[in-house]
Amino acid sequence: MFGISNLKDRLFVRYAQAMSAAQTLELALTSTDLQVTILSDMRQGKFSKVQRLMEGRQSQKRTMGHVARRLSDSATTEGIQDAQQFYRAVKALIQRRNLLAHKFFVENEDKLTSKQGLREAIRELESFRIDCLVMTQVLLQSQNTSLLLVAETFLEAQRAQEQQELELWQSLSERLRTTGNVESDNK
Repeated sequence: MFGISNLKDRLFVRYAQAMSAAQTLELALTSTDLQVTILSDMRQGKFSKVQRLMEGRQSQKRTMGHVARRLSDSATTEGIQDAQQFYRAVKALIQRRNLLAHKFFVENEDKLTSKQGLREAIRELESFRIDCLVMTQVLLQSQNTSLLLVAETFLEAQRAQEQQELELWQSLSERLRTTGNVESDNK
């Protein structure tokens, strides 16, 4: 069916796809972390902090493990039951990614000389790629929910601020009328 040369070509393609899926997962983790942080700050009324946070986060380098832990901690704070299970699943993917990035070819050197070994390595890479894509999909779906919560929280805060401004204007208007009436009565 496939010669060893064709299998090696397929292996390198699968390796590139697996690492690309890992990068996509890292992006999904980071953007989810940012959204969760913004939502938390907005709930606490820290609107001025949101802009600084977004500016600062772009320059901060965080490892995937650090971001996964922060998300897990946020989920635990929010009362999400499966937070630790989520963290363990992401941590396992991160460990697999690190092995692929740093040791895959060295640890599989013997395997990569036979058709059977190449097929096993290709299956391993494909399994990792699919696992990363599934986790990415889960994170993206949660981001859609988070975005709705962020939008709702922002709109609620905006309405509250508009209400406060309206009340302030009404109070000032009333004072001006009262002050104006007093002055006109004195004339």
